[in-house]
Amino acid sequence: ISEPSDIHAIEIDETSGTILSLLYPDAKVDIQGFEKTRIPNGSVDLAITNVPFVTGLNVEDTTGDKDLSRKFRYIHDFCIAKNVRKLREGGIGIFITSNGTLDNSRKLREWVVGAGGADFVGAFRMNNQTFGGTSVTSDIIVIRKRVNGRKSPYAIDVSTVTGERTVQYETGETRKIKGQDVPVVKQLAMD
Repeated sequence: ISEPSDIHAIEIDETSGTILSLLYPDAKVDIQGFEKTRIPNGSVDLAITNVPFVTGLNVEDTTGDKDLSRKFRYIHDFCIAKNVRKLREGGIGIFITSNGTLDNSRKLREWVVGAGGADFVGAFRMNNQTFGGTSVTSDIIVIRKRVNGRKSPYAIDVSTVTGERTVQYETGETRKIKGQDVPVVKQLAMD
């Protein structure tokens, strides 16, 4: 896939960006914030990103998407919205994000299926130990830009989060029962 593709990568960290440009010499690598990167609307077939997990960080876009940085002050929601805007009809956006997108960012979710002209076609909650060194619960969400404004037959409704099932898990603690250490087991709702 990469051979006939034009790859455009954005990395704010200079060391990571330099490594990225050495690993992929044919890719265009911008070492700067996404809010400073100019990309034409409707020009991207596939966007894959690990959304910044910086709680409370506000950004101001300087490239023509200032309305999005005003509407979605937190970098987290802004990055998803800007990527959705850049998708071509039928384009796919795959976002590794915190559970805040599905649990708390109602305004973003409504924007995606409204003004964003796209549909959620996948949502996957990861174990909170998926990314070692962080205790953030992560989600992978997949968004598809509508073609001719038509809703995808694969669209899913993420307007509300409801418990799907429960599972038992060991807490790592033990308690004594009849003189023996027995693992403490609790129920966890799977949303």
